[in-house]
Amino acid sequence: MNTGTDHFKTAIQTYLDNHSNENAEFAEMYKKENKNIDDCCKYIINTVKATGHAGFEDEEIFTFARDYYIKDDVNIDDPRKCNIVTNYHIEITEERKAELRQEAEHEIINEQKKLMKGTSKPIEVKKPEKEEQEEQQLSLFS
Repeated sequence: MNTGTDHFKTAIQTYLDNHSNENAEFAEMYKKENKNIDDCCKYIINTVKATGHAGFEDEEIFTFARDYYIKDDVNIDDPRKCNIVTNYHIEITEERKAELRQEAEHEIINEQKKLMKGTSKPIEVKKPEKEEQEEQQLSLFS
């Protein structure tokens, strides 16, 4: 499963877990043995595709998720290939940012040391096109 799908699945699962904790009636439907999060996600994707629209509010998607568990006669087909975009946001602490910055600095320093020792291949620099054109023009008059 790709990252977008993983985030989507996690968001749906988290919502449904919270909703079942707050709603006893839904909690009973959420326990159905013939229902699972993977099929729920397939149902949501197929329902979204059937509408022909590309963007939805979170609450609309969560309604589709609840419908999957409430309805007994849902048809679950494998969805065609699609891209799932979630508004997933990662919070990075200032401490973690400092750690990542330090790791990157060490990596750069190590690469520079390798270059200086000759254990790493130098980056090839391509001549600018302008110079090549000038050379070609000069060779026309030779």
